[in-house]
Amino acid sequence: MNQAPTLSEKDIGHLRHMARLANQLPGDWSGMGSDWWDIGEGAHQYELAFMAYTLGIVQHRFTPAYRDFCRDTIAALIAKMMVPDIWQKWINASRGGKVVDPDQEELNPGWIDPLKKHNIMFKGHLLQMAALHEALYRTGKYLEPGAFTFEFKATTWGNGNETFVYNLPELARIVYNEYVESGYEGVQCEPNRVYPMCNQHAVLGLIHCDQVLGTGFSADVMPKFKAAWQRKGYTDLDTGSHMRMRWVRQDQIHASQAAWADGWTGIFMHAWEPGFIESIYPRQRETHLDNLLSGKEGARVCCAMVPTSAKIGFGMFAALAAEVGDNDARERLLDYADRNFAPRWTEGAFHFPRSDDWMPDEHGNSHGVDVLSGNALLPMTRVNSGSGLWSLYNQPWTDEARAAPHFTGIDHKVAGVARAYYDAQADALHLTLLPGPHAGETSFSVRGLDPKRRYAVRCDDAQIATLESGLHTDAAEWNGDGLVKVRIDTGKPGDFVVASVH
Repeated sequence: MNQAPTLSEKDIGHLRHMARLANQLPGDWSGMGSDWWDIGEGAHQYELAFMAYTLGIVQHRFTPAYRDFCRDTIAALIAKMMVPDIWQKWINASRGGKVVDPDQEELNPGWIDPLKKHNIMFKGHLLQMAALHEALYRTGKYLEPGAFTFEFKATTWGNGNETFVYNLPELARIVYNEYVESGYEGVQCEPNRVYPMCNQHAVLGLIHCDQVLGTGFSADVMPKFKAAWQRKGYTDLDTGSHMRMRWVRQDQIHASQAAWADGWTGIFMHAWEPGFIESIYPRQRETHLDNLLSGKEGARVCCAMVPTSAKIGFGMFAALAAEVGDNDARERLLDYADRNFAPRWTEGAFHFPRSDDWMPDEHGNSHGVDVLSGNALLPMTRVNSGSGLWSLYNQPWTDEARAAPHFTGIDHKVAGVARAYYDAQADALHLTLLPGPHAGETSFSVRGLDPKRRYAVRCDDAQIATLESGLHTDAAEWNGDGLVKVRIDTGKPGDFVVASVH
């Protein structure tokens, strides 16, 4: 394992905020939710999903030898996707109407099951989130029968209680079949509408499913979906911008040339078509960057009724700039956010709280922040210095890497893990901790050390403990179950190394 980069204090603060949101009680959406009134299926699912993807980048790139925090937080976010608040609105979206199909005369009966058909704006995220978790950790949690269970409780309407039960392989098969049925032109969100950005999540979910399950779904979908993309003109090659959506029955493209659409599609398409996204990015940058920084984009000059799509343009384009490695744009956008979006620290957690103050001030700066940007997109931007998603999907962990020695048992309120990696050549574990809101005496544990070897534990080049199977001291203990515990003080930042002594 190569040396991992180091998370900053703000990075770790963002992660603590995500963990707080993920572990709130079911139905408690404090700090989440937006005024996306024009998004009929709701907006919470996007926050949950984008936080999970951010954690995936952090796990893969910064802390491969420390998994508890990201693993458990991603699982908590996935669990929230099964809360009725998130998925039950699908019954309304599934009925369609003239908004999604101008030729539809009457509303369809609709259906409750959120995974049965269409709804890729929900099930594409659920697929990507769960497949990401399995690809990283191989717990088998989402392969079990009933891993995804949706319970509909009939109260004021419905024909009785219903339960819809699926697992990850079943969901992957459903999504794949819909690609085939569509002629690989994309899985629909609402009936009759295909959004290119939502289909990116389905493709990436299938990539990780193939890595976990040994299937060939993504290998079949990617080249055929790309061919359909080019054939249908999902990207306007004259402007370099991606379409907003396509009406299927009318075969009609709705163009956008908007920062949110270009950003959202590009962030995730870069993971499987990096050359294409990088080739059109310069034109997108020329179109959007100055507008976002000067407050001239639609989201930043309108009154209170700002279109939803424009509100997330800043965060989406910032995350795209980060993914394609445009560090100049990334840093300028983050600096703008830090100066104008009123970031807040609370108990070691850092975030940009929602603000509906969209009108530019006397200096031309807007202070409006949507929750998707504040909770997920700007954190994703900050932790991604380039190709974070590409690496996650194209450089998967091996079984050997997963089995390597790793840290565990670190209280993130006491110490934030800034990096953790294993150097196989030197047989050495590296850990960087930053003081948390409750810094003080604590401990970390290690699994996977060779019981036939002795190890030295160093902190900032000073040896603080010796590890040997069965040895118990005031500084450390090596238990019979193979778990090693080392006592430390986190009152100040520390670089720890656990290395075998030859």
